[in-house]
Formats: sequence, C-alpha cells, structure tokens
Amino acid sequence: MPFPRTSLPALKKIIRTALCLASLCVYIDAASQAPLLPSEVKRVLQASGKNQKELQKAIDYFIGQKEPVKLQAVFFLIANMDIHFSINYIWVDGKGQKVPYDEMAFSTYTQALSAFNDVKKTTAGIHPQPVIYRDIDTIKSTLLIENVEEAFKKWKSPYARKLKFEEFCEYILPYRITIEPLQQWRAAYAKRFSYFSPYVNKLPLLSTLNKIGADYNKWFTNTYGKEVKKEPLPRLGAMQLLSRAKGDCENISDLETFMLRSQGIPVSSDFVPFWATSSGGHFFNAVYNQDGKTFLFDPMRIISKDYEEVQKIKLDREPGKVIRITYAKQPQVLIAKLSIHQIPDGFMRYANYKDVTNEYWEAKDIDVPLTKTGESTVAFANVFNYGKWQPVWWGGIEQKSVKFTQMSKGAVYLPTTYKNGVNKPAGYPIAVDYKSEIILKPDLQAKRRIQIQWQKDYLIFKPGKKYSLYYWDNDWKALGTQTAKDNANVLTFDNVPSNALLILIPEYSQHKERPFTIDNNGQRRWW
Repeated sequence: MPFPRTSLPALKKIIRTALCLASLCVYIDAASQAPLLPSEVKRVLQASGKNQKELQKAIDYFIGQKEPVKLQAVFFLIANMDIHFSINYIWVDGKGQKVPYDEMAFSTYTQALSAFNDVKKTTAGIHPQPVIYRDIDTIKSTLLIENVEEAFKKWKSPYARKLKFEEFCEYILPYRITIEPLQQWRAAYAKRFSYFSPYVNKLPLLSTLNKIGADYNKWFTNTYGKEVKKEPLPRLGAMQLLSRAKGDCENISDLETFMLRSQGIPVSSDFVPFWATSSGGHFFNAVYNQDGKTFLFDPMRIISKDYEEVQKIKLDREPGKVIRITYAKQPQVLIAKLSIHQIPDGFMRYANYKDVTNEYWEAKDIDVPLTKTGESTVAFANVFNYGKWQPVWWGGIEQKSVKFTQMSKGAVYLPTTYKNGVNKPAGYPIAVDYKSEIILKPDLQAKRRIQIQWQKDYLIFKPGKKYSLYYWDNDWKALGTQTAKDNANVLTFDNVPSNALLILIPEYSQHKERPFTIDNNGQRRWW
C-alpha cells in the first residue's frame, strides 16, 4: 500500500483534515512590487515553526529568479506540504539510546550491511525504532530549490511539453510520492538514467517505456514473497531504491515514478488496495501520453519484443478500487468530512488521492439497502480479501440506503459502518455482475441440497481432509463439514439457504478461499 499497512498512534497527531487547495496565482503588491503569498502558503509557513526559514529561503530564491511560473510551482508544493510526512526508523540499543548508524552514508548497500553487522556485534539489544516526521518541520530549502529547477528542465521533454501547469505540478514536479524518507534525488536520478535521453527525444513513448521496463529487470529485484520484512520501513527512499536495488511492488512503483519523472515522463503512482476477487493488492504506474490519456505501466510484467504491448496491458482481475496518489489535497476525500477516528485504517484517512477505477475496469454506481446504520452518516463498501471484509470505498447514508460510486463490476460488496475501530455489517452483500445485480439475503425458508464440484486452479479436494461450508448472514454461519474421500471430485451439503453467499473452508486454510454463489440450476459463480 502507499500508506502504512498497520495503524500507528503517532500518525493521528500528524494527519491534518484536508482543506481545499487555494488559488496559487502570484499577486503583486502594487506598492512594493513584491509577490503576495497565497493564503494557503501563509498558513503552512505559520505552521512550520522553526523550519519556516527553510521554506522562506526557497520562496525568496524564486522571487529573486524573477520567473513567476517557478514561484507558482514552489507555492504549489508548500501549500500542500502540511499533509505530507515520512516514516523512517533509527537504531537504538537495549537502553533506548540512539546508535550512530546511517545506511546512506555508504557508497553501496553491501558496505552499509557490512558496517551494520559490525555495529550489531558491539551493541547489546540493538533494534529499530520507528520515527515519523512532517515535511514542514524538516524539509530543506536546497531540496525544494533543486527539485523545482530540475523538474522545469524536464518540462521541455517531448512527452511533457504539452502538459498544462496543473498537470506538470502533479505528474512531474512533486519531490515525494507517499511516506518514504525524504532524500534529495532529482539530480542523481537525472544523471543515473540519462542514457534514456536519446529514447525520450526520439522514440515513441511506448517504445521508451518498454526499454525502461527491460532495464529495470536487469538490475532491480522484486522481493515480493521472497523476503521476510524485518524493519519498520513501509517505503524506501528514492536513494535507497538505487543503493539496495530491490523491493516489493509498492517500492517498484515508487522507483518507476522517480525514474520516469527524472526523465520528463509524466506519471502517477496508482494502486489497488485490495483485489475484489483475489487476495492482496497491487501497485503500478499510470503514464500520460501526448494526448492526455493514461495507460498502465507495470515493469514487472510488460517486457515484450512488441513495443506496442505496453498499451495493451490491463488489470487481469477485478479491483476493489483503483486509487491514484496525488501530491495536492483533493476536495472530495472522506477526511474532509469525517475525523480520522471515524474512518477505517488505510488510504481513506488521507487527503491526497483520487478514485480512478473507471480508467482500468468496467465500473458503475450501485445503490445498496441498509439494515443497521445506528448513528452513522457514512457506510463503507467492503471486498472479501484474505479471509476478511476489507473496506475500499465509502458513501453517504440516506434513508437507509447508500450509493457507492464507480464500483468494479464482477465483484461482491458488503456494506458496513465503522465505529470505535470496529467494522460492522450494515446490510446484506450485493453481487454486481456485468449485466445485473442481486442482494444476497439468504432465504432460510427455501433450503436445498447442493453439490460443490472440484475445479482446477480453484478448488481441489485432498483425501482425508475436512471441508466446512458457511453462508453469510451478518456473519459466516456454519452449514456443516464433510471429509473428502479418495479421488473425490464433489462434496454434498444439505439444508443450504437459497440466494446465499457461500464459502468452503478447508482445515488447512491459508485464508485465500473465495466466496461463491450457486444458482437454482446448480451453477457456481466465484466472487
């Protein structure tokens, strides 16, 4: 995810309620001929405390440059800076004292690891301690100045020169992506990947992306499912990505964002928080071509001799939602309406994202009746992922009903309310197929016998193992257990309610089982 996977109490003191972005036009004081600061910039300066001098240095620098558009750019960055922060960690000993070690002080990651192993031998009880810091408290003027200057150089790129200023600010200019440690990366990345310059200046965008994807696969290792994470660092910094040369899909998405922006290729970081019909989620990038259209760029799976292949890549399963990370605050986010304590943990607690599901999947608005709302004014749409209902979107409650916007077709959604850290069912699941919808309220008066067939790649019965069937009615309720016999390809269960969402759980479950429905003709539909 682009944000921490687990709640950290300290985050609640950091995240601020989203405010609509004020105009960033540069106004001139007629008497002094000095630019007047936009109100949002003034507010951030006042909130930055001792670090205000660093932000002011960057402003003064661009005032001195007498280039109004660059001044507008730094205003954009500062006006939205108060919602951004980093999660990093320090090493402390058994007494809680900081250990003087800095990974980035070494020229290679191998050297850093060697030095750290030496530190471990002489430091009793050494362990990582998470630290959280806000950009407005820690960012340096040198980073801001370099970032703006380097970004403006790349605005001349053939792929970026047609961008409007607002698009440039979102897809080329930002100095950070999510919650990674702040590191001064612009010039280093521009130099490190300068060998792409001939491609950028001569080749069609799709051809350039394929070459970039091929390059990534030569030197960067995808560690998803291969390494057990032992440090409390949810996202690597830009320079750590280069020195470590490995990371999971969220770090790969960040790497590609840094890399592409450094070469003047407009790009955003997009992610699926939870798949709707599978387990886990995914991170990738959306690249903007010259006509303003976006398409998926995923270097982990696009390598092809056919340069046009990149344009054909689409998501291969139903997403719960597809979310685009922005730098700027967005006016329609949930945190602008509710306090953080009223929102489930995850991206909906943040102020800088957009719902872009319909760019990737066939989607529609759905109206869902509710049965239990209490005093809640908002309900959440949940998908079933890794054995749990996971909230992926929200909607306002009106007269015991909720409208969830732009929901992926081909998925089941459970409406819930959220209070005191608990996600409670607020109605029956709704199955949104590609041509129809159905509320899955089990009919307890119309029970039947069903046969659950073996299915390759979906369901395999292991001889001697027990399989338990459940149906959903505000919770998973047991219907019985069967033991698979040798060469079994079907299990039979009696007294199964009609119109119910079902799930079959084996005794060896890894929580990846998918719910399903069986219609009156005995046809099974996986969700």
